[in-house]
Amino acid sequence: EAGQGTATNPTFAQVTLTAKKVMALTDYLSSELLSDSGLDIVGMLTEQIMYAIGQELDKQILIGSGNPISGVMSATTVYSVVMGTGSTAFSSINADTVRKMIRKLSAADAAVAEFIYSKDVQYYIDVLKDSQGRYLYREPSGVRPAALWNRGIFESAVAPAESQSAASTGFIALGDWKKFYIGQRSGEM
Repeated sequence: EAGQGTATNPTFAQVTLTAKKVMALTDYLSSELLSDSGLDIVGMLTEQIMYAIGQELDKQILIGSGNPISGVMSATTVYSVVMGTGSTAFSSINADTVRKMIRKLSAADAAVAEFIYSKDVQYYIDVLKDSQGRYLYREPSGVRPAALWNRGIFESAVAPAESQSAASTGFIALGDWKKFYIGQRSGEM
């Protein structure tokens, strides 16, 4: 309580962002359509465009092929957990494999890490059972928890689906997503 504090100074590094564009274009909209419509056409288009841009950002972040970015599920610079020999289908996921993912992270990152995967992977996690046939994740009548091994879950429509099961295919991402940065030019959006 009476001890002396230790002075520290934060450090910052220079980050270089390579500009890439994501955009949406529409064909010409007549002023008659805009003024005569009972619908808020501009609001509807804005909502649809923002949704499409969000889906594209999700796709690039998760499964991007290197142009414009390498997604976390396909990048070679991330930690990987490999399922057992001969396990090439997403349906081969087990609780031990999921737990090994958490173990790969630093203690600080693991404490705030969140999972991202498809609804197909959620199905296989939902049906995991112990040796007595009891569900590990939740009972069918239970309320869906927002956590797996006490980590948050996000189901993504663009994460690899069951039909993409194959050897060497990433299908679950786990990390501290606050450390994944997307730069935005000032004045844009």
